[in-house]
Amino acid sequence: SGVPVIKASSDPMRVAPENPGGLSAQNKGLSVNRVAEEVASKAPDQVMLAPSPVSLSEDDLASGALRAQNSENSSMVLNAPIPLDINNLPDDLLRDSGARDGSALPANGTIRKQSDSIEDALKLALQNDENSVGLAQAIRPPKRPSNLAPIGSARAAQVASVRDLSPSDILAGSALVQLGAFDSEAVAKAEWLRLDKTFSSFMRGRDRLIVKATSGGRDFYRLRAVGFADIDDAKRFCATMVAGDVDCIPILAR
Repeated sequence: SGVPVIKASSDPMRVAPENPGGLSAQNKGLSVNRVAEEVASKAPDQVMLAPSPVSLSEDDLASGALRAQNSENSSMVLNAPIPLDINNLPDDLLRDSGARDGSALPANGTIRKQSDSIEDALKLALQNDENSVGLAQAIRPPKRPSNLAPIGSARAAQVASVRDLSPSDILAGSALVQLGAFDSEAVAKAEWLRLDKTFSSFMRGRDRLIVKATSGGRDFYRLRAVGFADIDDAKRFCATMVAGDVDCIPILAR
């Protein structure tokens, strides 16, 4: 068949060297290795038990018992009644205590009731109200500025500032941007006012151009902005509008 045949060698493929060299590993012949070798290890010659737990000395036990006894004595002292010698009390204290329990009266022979104190407090409060500053000197809010324009007049001024152009006013090759197509001219003008309010700094100096177109038998109105130096200026304007989620397409007038 032409396939070469190699005769197998009778010598072993791998032979361990007689002197492998190197260093002998430590921890050789431990009990773990004996278990892995499935050979029971020899019993140790001496067994050392762990030391017994440390017990408290007599001084420590005595101090612990003393603290417990002191806490019991302190609680007993706090709860115990305090003896009181009436003979050693001042005369003023005796008169006050007698007035509280009704056994003694003040020198003038009258007792001031709590209701009298409440009545006096009410009279004092009413007197303070009568003498207080009236509404004539109350703090008033500042007057409304007279130069504020109503919302209607501000919207009218915004509409008056817009300049409308016709397609005949646009030169061929002028850079424009288209801001959308709408169903009516009124909707297109309202969209222009919205954009002028939202992007006032970018819409400043732009003129409005509304072009009527027909497609599929339906009329629509294209809203365009005029007033760009070149097509690159129109592209930068559209980049800002698109970032604000507004449709904008730069075009050249034909």
